[in-house]
Amino acid sequence: MKKFIPWIIVILVLTGTLASILYVAVFKRDVEVSGGEEEGIERIRPRSMKITETGSDYFVVEWETRDSVAGYVKYGDTSSSISLLAQDVKGAEPTEFHKVRVGQLVPGRKYYFWVMSDDIAFGRNGRALEVLTLSE
Repeated sequence: MKKFIPWIIVILVLTGTLASILYVAVFKRDVEVSGGEEEGIERIRPRSMKITETGSDYFVVEWETRDSVAGYVKYGDTSSSISLLAQDVKGAEPTEFHKVRVGQLVPGRKYYFWVMSDDIAFGRNGRALEVLTLSE
């Protein structure tokens, strides 16, 4: 029994570490960085991000990045179900000027979204952005 308890602790610590690593890898959320990594984040961080159009079944998001990177939007109708993707109008081609049209939406519904830049999610204060489609 004495040898069994330390192994349980080791397994719990490893499981917690693995879960933390997976969370950071999968759910990167506008992370504050330091040192050399900051330069890497700044080159892909969305700037001048704004919703430029909203209709009853769509919205358009535009932003710029310092360097040419791939950009897209991940969205959903609840903050816990953000799994749908909308591609940049230029496709997957890296660019500094991004424009994404999210379509086939339900009128009068709130949607949550992340602006994705080189597969890193950006929102506001660690939270997804929100938009309300127009009612018909």
